[in-house]
Amino acid sequence: MTTDERLTVKQAAKELGYHPNHVRRMLRSGTIKGEKLAGFIWVIERAEIERVRRERINGRLYTEKP
Repeated sequence: MTTDERLTVKQAAKELGYHPNHVRRMLRSGTIKGEKLAGFIWVIERAEIERVRRERINGRLYTEKP
């Protein structure tokens, strides 16, 4: 996997139109899947960002409740 396929929290937030802190909360809750590097730096695959875009309705992310 190349680094072009992964985004930082700041880059993902810009693409999704969210604040970086909101993206971090989504990562911690599991709404968005990401990977932690060095224990504190989140990276998110571009495919995951596209998945979130597809699942948004009226600017909000809708997921099924377990």
